[in-house]
Amino acid sequence: MIQEKIKLLKFFDHLFDLIIVSASVYLAVVSEQLYHNEKWLGFRSDSFDFLLLPIVLFLWTFLIQLIEKDTLYRTDTYSIRIFKVLLITVIGFISIVTFDFLLKQHLFYRSTIVFFGLISFSLLCLKRISLKFFLTYIRSMGLDNKNIMILGCNNHTLRLINEIEKHSEYGLLIKFVVDVEKSNKKVDKYIVIQEEEVYDNIFSTGIDEVFITLPIEEINPSVIKLFDNLGINYHLILDISKFSIYNNSTIPKVFQQYSFPMLTFQKKTTKLYMLYIKNVWERFFSFIVAIVLLPLVIIFSILIKLDSKGPIIFKQKRIGLHGRKFTQYKLRSMVFNAEKLKESIEKDNIHAGPVFKSNSDPRITRIGKLIRKYSIDEIPQLFNVIKGDMNLIGPRPPIPEEVKNYKPHHYRRLSVKPGLTGLWQISGRNSIQNFDDWVKIDLDYIDNWSLGGDLIIALKTIPVVIKGTGK
Repeated sequence: MIQEKIKLLKFFDHLFDLIIVSASVYLAVVSEQLYHNEKWLGFRSDSFDFLLLPIVLFLWTFLIQLIEKDTLYRTDTYSIRIFKVLLITVIGFISIVTFDFLLKQHLFYRSTIVFFGLISFSLLCLKRISLKFFLTYIRSMGLDNKNIMILGCNNHTLRLINEIEKHSEYGLLIKFVVDVEKSNKKVDKYIVIQEEEVYDNIFSTGIDEVFITLPIEEINPSVIKLFDNLGINYHLILDISKFSIYNNSTIPKVFQQYSFPMLTFQKKTTKLYMLYIKNVWERFFSFIVAIVLLPLVIIFSILIKLDSKGPIIFKQKRIGLHGRKFTQYKLRSMVFNAEKLKESIEKDNIHAGPVFKSNSDPRITRIGKLIRKYSIDEIPQLFNVIKGDMNLIGPRPPIPEEVKNYKPHHYRRLSVKPGLTGLWQISGRNSIQNFDDWVKIDLDYIDNWSLGGDLIIALKTIPVVIKGTGK
């Protein structure tokens, strides 16, 4: 996911560079006319020939990709960035002048091409300095950081920690180190845990990436299976020639990353830009729907308050992407002490598996039955979507107690963000009583996800809600 994100950012970065170069040509022509005290007469081909523009764009694109091939905004210094832009400008300038000389054509005025060189150099530098400053600033504010776990406590671990500490621009936050070897090594200021504590710490902290510094023979397959099912990318720091492992649910790729050769196991996901489109669209749509449904929420909030004691909004801890805990919001449909009464009615559970559902739950209030029937109680979850805890479409988020009873393959439900509605809701909802059947539906959604599929689910959810199939 990191590498795909870098590729996507580089694409837009180069696209912006093309816009800057094109704008520089236009401004150069304007500057040439102002320099000669002429009135602005539009883009004149004698000042800069139209046929030269695609050549300039191609040449600058080639030079930028060649000279800045292995550069990153967060790791390069300002001076290196400026020097590389200067190199691009000088080589490009000389190439264009030489091209004009060899063709013996009047492709531009000398003053125009000089202005173009100065303006393009200034704007490209300004863009790089501004973007580097912005990226450095958001990291210094603690934004866009990744929580990481290091599996292994050895010399490789200490080298990795030293590398990460030297480069805060990586945005990596070491949450804990796992001492699998029982070496009892002390790692300055970082929490060291045992392998049996990995499960609890992942769910209490939320881990985005795992770095493995263990020898291959000491890697526990069950721990790797947990990372796979949670959709957490993991990186193996090792002698690649010794590595031989096959994994059906991930794609192994070799990268030179954070100054270490790594074999990265990456989840088979869709293109990153499609996930961005889904995220932006769902948040925007949820915001609009929340405003439209606000009067309905106000009306039922009053009815809930009049019907029974307790808060209007029911808050409950749920498990989201990669095992992260978040607070889910609903309109309260049960008595205020419903959680405490759950144990007394667990015998009435209609589901086979770690989830609980009762057809005649005595904890549900009169208004609660109505708002559950038409899913009105779930409207506040639109706020969870806007916050980014949930998606509009996706698997339903489980409670922590349910996750503790999951089988290994059940964890794959947590490899994507949970949703307010999903394939399960339109495929039978409460009539699906076997949890394994529920999981199969969720995994089918995850493995075959598409934007078009989400649209179909959203449209099919409307008649399901109108029919009042909720309980």
